[in-house]
Amino acid sequence: MKKFDFRLQKVLDVKEMVLKKMKKDLALLKKQKAESEKELNRLLNNFEEFCSKMHLDKEQTISEIKLEYSYYYQYLDEIELQKKEIADLNIKIEQLRKKLIETQQDKKVLSKLKDKYNEIYIVEQQKKEQVLLDEIAVIGAHNSGNL
Repeated sequence: MKKFDFRLQKVLDVKEMVLKKMKKDLALLKKQKAESEKELNRLLNNFEEFCSKMHLDKEQTISEIKLEYSYYYQYLDEIELQKKEIADLNIKIEQLRKKLIETQQDKKVLSKLKDKYNEIYIVEQQKKEQVLLDEIAVIGAHNSGNL
């Protein structure tokens, strides 16, 4: 019996490759997010530690007070930047996840279509085989009647 040839096999193969790449990219984004969250926690801990040590004494000079507040606002800026980076990564992750689901659905549709056409192909091949066997039986019966 001749092998079934799915016309859209290349499309299905490309979908599978795209899915693998998307999964790899999603894992990379999740790793980046975890590292960013770890960095945010480090910044928050350092900020808390800095705030607990920060104090205003009458003996401090204006330049010392300015320096402390400069550090204070620098920590706040770094924390906000880190939060923004995490939010951006969350958006990218969600967008990629939606694309991944969409591509998986497309692949599933193609796979079902392939299975359906394969079943149709098998049935047609069985019918052709049965017709051939019937013809052989008729020819055999016709020849055995001539003997």
